[in-house]
Amino acid sequence: MKPQIQNHYQQVKDLNLFAGQQTSFFAQAEWFYRFEQAIANTGEPRWFIQQPTQDQTLCFPALALPAKKGQGRQLQGMSNYYSPYFDLMAKAPYSEQQLVDFFAAFRHELKTYDTLNIVPCLADKAELWCKALRQIGFHSHIYQHSTNWYHPDIKDLDDFWAKRPSRLRHTLQRKKEKTLHSGQYSCHIFSTGSRQQLWQFLIDYHHCYRNSWKNVEPNPGFIDAIAELAWQQGKLRLGIVYHLDKPVAAQIWFSEGSTASIFKLAHDKAYTKHSVGTVLTSVLAEHVISQDKISCLDFLTGDDDYKQDWMTHKRPLYGVQSCNLTSMYGLSAALRNEFSKLKHQFFKR
Repeated sequence: MKPQIQNHYQQVKDLNLFAGQQTSFFAQAEWFYRFEQAIANTGEPRWFIQQPTQDQTLCFPALALPAKKGQGRQLQGMSNYYSPYFDLMAKAPYSEQQLVDFFAAFRHELKTYDTLNIVPCLADKAELWCKALRQIGFHSHIYQHSTNWYHPDIKDLDDFWAKRPSRLRHTLQRKKEKTLHSGQYSCHIFSTGSRQQLWQFLIDYHHCYRNSWKNVEPNPGFIDAIAELAWQQGKLRLGIVYHLDKPVAAQIWFSEGSTASIFKLAHDKAYTKHSVGTVLTSVLAEHVISQDKISCLDFLTGDDDYKQDWMTHKRPLYGVQSCNLTSMYGLSAALRNEFSKLKHQFFKR
C-alpha cells in the first residue's frame, strides 16, 4: 500500500489496518476516533498511514490546526489535556528506522507545515521522534510537558500497603471506620453490567465532578464516550462512593493487562474532611491488585503532592516541537527554542 493521508476515521477503519491490535488503551484507533468526534473540531484530522508490510503498519493520527498570526501552519499529534501519552498506532513495536522511513514517505506533505507538535511522550519516544524528524530536515526541540507518577512491580496487596506511608494507612483505617463501616456510606465498582447501568454511574460521576473543587469539565461527552469504550472492552473500573444514596466521590480507572490507569477522579468538596476520595482510591487499588492481578498502577499526568503517597516512582513527560527550517515561521520557532534552551542553561548555573 502506498503512503496515504485520510481525513476521516471511517476511511481508516474501513481499511482494517488495526484489527486485533494489542496496544495501549490510549493509542488505539477507537480512542482517537472518539477524540476526533468529541474534541477535534479545533483542527482538521489527518491520518497518515504507511503499510510497507502487513506487520509494519504505522498510522500517525494528527490535527491540522488553523493558522495563527505569527505561528504559521501547525500540525499536531491528535492529543490534548485528556491524553496521558501519545504515540503512533502500530501493529508491533516500531524501530527508529521504521519511523525514519515513515516520515520520509510523507516528507512533501510535512514540509507544507511550519511546525509539528507532539505531546505528551516518554523520554525514549521523544528522542526517537526527534531523530526521525531531523532526518527530513526539521529542527526538533524537546521540552518537559508534565510529570507521571506510577508504581511498578506490585507483587500483591501486602506488598502494596507495606510501601504506603504510615500516615496514609492510619488515615484510611480511621476514615473507613467512619464511612464504609458506618452504614451511611457505600462503595460500588462498576466494571460489567448493562449500558443503562453504565450511564447511571456516569450521571453519578458527573454529579460528583460538578460539586468538586475542579473547573468545569471541558468535554463531558468525551469522558462518557471513553468510559463506554472501556466498558465495551472490559477495561472500565468506575468507582462511586455514596452517602445515603447521594454520590460523593467518583473515579474512572482503566485496567488493561498488567496496568491500571487512574484517569479521572473527583469528590464532593463538602465531604473533603471525610476523605471519601482517599477511601475510594484505596478500594479501587485493592480491587485491581487482588482481582485484576495488575502489577503496575499509573497515575498518568500531573505532579500533585498527594500522588506520592500512592506511587513509588515519577518521571517527566515531554513534548516535541519540530520546526521546518525552510519556512519563515518554522525558522523563527526554531530560533526561539534555541534561545529558550540557552536561557534555561544560563540560569541553571
